[in-house]
Amino acid sequence: MLRNWKMSRLLSVAVMMLVQSITTSVCASSKKGDVNNDGAVTMSDANMVIDQFLSGNTGAVDDVYDVNGDGAVNMSDANMIVNIFLSQIVYVPVDLGLSVKWATCNVGASDPWECGDYFAWGETEKKERFTYNWETYKWSEGDYHNLTKYVPTSYYDGIVDNKSSLDPEDDAAIVNMGDGWRMPTEGEVEELITKCTWTWYKYRNTKYGGKQGYEVTGTNGNSIFLPAGGYSDRGTERNQGTEGAYWTSSLVTSSSNNAYSYLDARLLSFTSSYIYNSRETRFIGACVRGVYTK
Repeated sequence: MLRNWKMSRLLSVAVMMLVQSITTSVCASSKKGDVNNDGAVTMSDANMVIDQFLSGNTGAVDDVYDVNGDGAVNMSDANMIVNIFLSQIVYVPVDLGLSVKWATCNVGASDPWECGDYFAWGETEKKERFTYNWETYKWSEGDYHNLTKYVPTSYYDGIVDNKSSLDPEDDAAIVNMGDGWRMPTEGEVEELITKCTWTWYKYRNTKYGGKQGYEVTGTNGNSIFLPAGGYSDRGTERNQGTEGAYWTSSLVTSSSNNAYSYLDARLLSFTSSYIYNSRETRFIGACVRGVYTK
């Protein structure tokens, strides 16, 4: 089949106009439409479908080119990829004058003041509301005595692996945000707490969507907003709007004579009156704010 240059030209113009309309935002992207399997949905994927369609090689409809699953490879598949590409909201790294850059919003959020998705520590997919408990936790067999990964002590029945921080495949920021992003360490959260200025915003404020939380301003004057998203714990959504709970990639490794503390992971906690590096049982659903390594 000969290439229809008019069709290609019209599509190129349309794509350019759409791309120019993209605005900076902050949300996770879908991997549907990743034709070239490079981990991202881009215009390269749409171009591959267009080339396949124009070449006439559309017989193998059960492959990645049939994006919309209608049994044919045509321009509808390319259009779907373009729409996926344009709907992706880009995570923006903000330099606060610290050792790492911080994202403008939470994983799964579409605005800085939205809570986004909640994750158990070491899990990379959100779960249904009210289902954060030991029974549903990925790295246990029904209860805290039977951990299957991140086991720092023989007090439990799991095999001790001495892992004190998340592997990349278990990091919600790496998996959901893409290259260069990851969850902060305990030390990076401490740096955010001690080296930045924290300003509490109340309900109905006009700057951050009327949501409560902290504006965190770095030494260079740049800032991010951390909404008070609360957390999900055994059937209850707790303290949303009054407390912040953000996972780090760090596991608690010292028990202070309390073996149950080994079940905890580190997280950033705050209310309107305190901000501190805290710890919480790893199955709860908490927010994730990614960091970008300079």
